[in-house]
Amino acid sequence: MVRAGIWGLYGLLVSSASSYLYQVLMVSHLSQQSYSLAMVGMGSFLSFWWLASAVEASVVVGRASIRAMHLGLLMVVAFALAAATAFAGMAAMGAKPEMVAGAGMSAALSVLVRWSLGVAQTEGAWGGFVLITTSYAVTKASLALVCYDPVFAMVIPGVAALVGSAPALLIPRPRAILRLREVLALGLKFAPVPLLANLDLWLAPHWLGVSAGQYGVPAVLARPFFYLASGLKPAMLRAAMENPRAKLSLFLAGLPLLAAPVGFVALLSVRPVLPHPWDAFSAELLAWAVAAQASVATLNLAVNGLGKRSGWRWTLALLLAPLALFVPPLAQIVVALVSTALLAVGSSAKGTGGPCMRGSVVSCR
Repeated sequence: MVRAGIWGLYGLLVSSASSYLYQVLMVSHLSQQSYSLAMVGMGSFLSFWWLASAVEASVVVGRASIRAMHLGLLMVVAFALAAATAFAGMAAMGAKPEMVAGAGMSAALSVLVRWSLGVAQTEGAWGGFVLITTSYAVTKASLALVCYDPVFAMVIPGVAALVGSAPALLIPRPRAILRLREVLALGLKFAPVPLLANLDLWLAPHWLGVSAGQYGVPAVLARPFFYLASGLKPAMLRAAMENPRAKLSLFLAGLPLLAAPVGFVALLSVRPVLPHPWDAFSAELLAWAVAAQASVATLNLAVNGLGKRSGWRWTLALLLAPLALFVPPLAQIVVALVSTALLAVGSSAKGTGGPCMRGSVVSCR
């Protein structure tokens, strides 16, 4: 268990760092117009990372693998969902087929690499696990360093996932086989948070029009507020198990919101010393981005920590998601906070019954 925790933390840190570096370099290397398209593509394949997360979690929890045919089917589903979403998001600026296909490919191959990670964890092949995560992160960061083309930017995560999956060929697979229905059921539980976290990236062109590229820097600067949920996950799960009244869980879930105004002021204070284009961001757009990511981080923690006995009533807040057609960050804030409130009410009324999805903070890199 200790080894699993240590290497799991290593994998999280390495992959998150490479993904964040990838976004930072794309903002620096691409023109605003090119980044507008790339941002939509990123939002599209990141929105469906939940399917890849479900594959990994199902393999680990079930100590079983997936039939090659079913794994291929899930990759096709991920491709279709991400590509369709990218096409819809890029429509306002003129969708480029090669970028749409790149977003779909990256989503599909993310399923493959997460399956590889699941197999490595199930078999206790921690050397293979480290090799997969390291090769993925190094490939992604290295390609981003030399990328100045938006089409290439779309395929970088997919290429990194393909390279990262290669070591899995040397790892024995579990003999037990998962049913496809089990994977899809878990995926539906994971889906709301990553979809909500990436609404602003996906719908930026519909919100800001030709100025969508101006949202790139604020979006990247605000992303660590969402990553804060991953760092607080162990404390949240411990609080959920030890505090039946969930007061401590609610406090921990609210920490990203408490950190948001402090972080916003800090980012504004360092703006004059940042290099171009990081010194030219809009304070208004940064405020929207920070508030949105902090709100979704709060929901992410609440879903994981407030107990499965809270039920699924919190998902009713997703009915407010159409607000995203007007101001995407406003929809993220409203849906996340209403969902968290519903979770808190359900948890207080019924008492918590342990973490809702133990160890299942969904990564939206």
